[in-house]
Amino acid sequence: MNERPSEPIPHYLRDAFYGAVQLFPNWTPADHGPLVSVEGRRYTIGQVCDLAISFRDDPLPDNLVGKLMYFLNAGDRDLLEDLAKDSSYSGGARYLLKLMDRRATDNQTFEESRRYR
Repeated sequence: MNERPSEPIPHYLRDAFYGAVQLFPNWTPADHGPLVSVEGRRYTIGQVCDLAISFRDDPLPDNLVGKLMYFLNAGDRDLLEDLAKDSSYSGGARYLLKLMDRRATDNQTFEESRRYR
């Protein structure tokens, strides 16, 4: 069964995803920010990922793959393998969402450990 290729990712969404990746170091689970502008509307990084996730046929530029890889921790080898297998905008969006999920989990674990001191 042949799958129909997805439409090309629009330039405004490429720019928004790039902005989301650039802003990720400042992201905290508590406030869901910072926000990215997409065609005059403001979106969370997670929302930008949701917009980009359907673009499986458009490869990420090498510099963006490198930026995503920079966010890895020692225990994130599985994410590195996932990104290597699928370095499309869809794969990059899934990868960034997983990084956000891990940061939220790590933050929650840290906060819980502080309560018991």
